Amino acid sequence: MDIQTILAIVFVLALSVVLVVKRKHIQVQFVLGPLLYFAMMRTKLGLRFMDRMAKNLRTPLRWAGYVGIVVGFVGMAFIAYELVFNTVKLLTQASSVPGVGLVLPIQAKGVFFVPFVYWILSIFVIAVIHEVSHGILARVHDIPVKSSGFAMLGVVLPVVPAAFVEPDEQVMPTRPRLHQLSVFAAAYVIDGVTVASVQDGGAAARAGIGAGEVITRVGGSEVMSAQSLTAVLDGLSPGQTVRVVTDVREHDVVLGDVDGGARLGITVEQHRVVNEGFALGAVGAAVLSWFAGLFYWLFLLSMGIGLFNLVPVGPIDGGRMFRTAMDVLFKKHATRVWGAVSFLFLGLILFNVFAGFVL
Repeated sequence: MDIQTILAIVFVLALSVVLVVKRKHIQVQFVLGPLLYFAMMRTKLGLRFMDRMAKNLRTPLRWAGYVGIVVGFVGMAFIAYELVFNTVKLLTQASSVPGVGLVLPIQAKGVFFVPFVYWILSIFVIAVIHEVSHGILARVHDIPVKSSGFAMLGVVLPVVPAAFVEPDEQVMPTRPRLHQLSVFAAAYVIDGVTVASVQDGGAAARAGIGAGEVITRVGGSEVMSAQSLTAVLDGLSPGQTVRVVTDVREHDVVLGDVDGGARLGITVEQHRVVNEGFALGAVGAAVLSWFAGLFYWLFLLSMGIGLFNLVPVGPIDGGRMFRTAMDVLFKKHATRVWGAVSFLFLGLILFNVFAGFVL
């Protein structure tokens, strides 16, 4: 058992102890009984800070919130399109991969693995910044914030920590729609992909590409991530010869054919570069490398969580923004439209997550 697994187990046990010891101060909302639940512990932490920030920076924060509304709806349209597009690809192309997956500090099929220490620190930083932003924007528009606090998502045992800020839900609906949207919209060096495995007899294997090589360009296009590699290959044709540049050498590859799409016959993982050009020594380089890894995961997870949070589903921010917009557009039928869209996208999410475990 490696150190990351041990730390994850210790953390889950610690959360379980907190859940038992503080049970009188924790409100539990059961989704599927003890199998799936959400636990919340309300506090007053940070409320004075939110008031102070809102008072001192009211005008720029108000305008930042309005810009956030536009960005939020653009992001909602993008993530909605991607969910639908990825689901259609899953149903029609055998080589497709799910567009949504679980992000956890465990290595398993269908799970996007993040090392535990990076995972817990990133979740904490992202949650705090995100929720404090909600609280500050609420105070900018003179909406009271009743509480802040910590939360846990439990699957039998509490496994995912979270944070929350609770604006006054009785006052919120009385405020102008623009102010409500502003509150809901508040938010908070990747280089190439590493070849994780090479398919026997595949296009990459025939060209001499080996596991561990870092791909940076394909056919003249820069490759920064697995997504950009897929996008480049989608624009090419099976049988076409392309130049693949790695950190070892350049390869001329005849692309393979998978369900009519051009493929290299490899699996990849994200590669990141740490600049160690300073004379820091082994310890300094290790520290720099660790912090570079932390910022990498913070960036990657904040982008992913931020976009997912804009999906027009139920109580998450995207769902609340969508509901507010539907109140304006459909009035009497707003609840029905909002509910139908929420269930549609919840179904797409669950389908993609399930597909990750079986494909």
